[in-house]
Amino acid sequence: MSRLWSDEQIAYFQQHRDSAIQYLQALLPTSYFGHNAQKLTILLQANELIPTIIERYHVTKSKELLSITLQLMLQHNFLQQVAPKLYKTLYENESITRPNYLVYNDKNVQQVITLARQFYTNYPK
Repeated sequence: MSRLWSDEQIAYFQQHRDSAIQYLQALLPTSYFGHNAQKLTILLQANELIPTIIERYHVTKSKELLSITLQLMLQHNFLQQVAPKLYKTLYENESITRPNYLVYNDKNVQQVITLARQFYTNYPK
């Protein structure tokens, strides 16, 4: 992820975090929230975007949006503490050649959304 941008660009995003978050917030409801925007959301630990991400998921059904919420929760050790079974399923023994995944079904989607809302309510923005 860090090689998507130069060190100077990363420093700029971090120095201007509020502006970058506003841009991402405006971009999320549009038809395209691309790979760079997704990675920037994770890089900036933009927890404040979670409600908008969930809203957008309900429109697009984009699995990538759910992955963003999982990554944000992972950065704060939230999954390890609150959902250790889910954490183990997704992140234990993961490798490049054999990535772990959740089966995409209503139950798992609802679990991720519920955890993301709980995380948003209880963790720093």
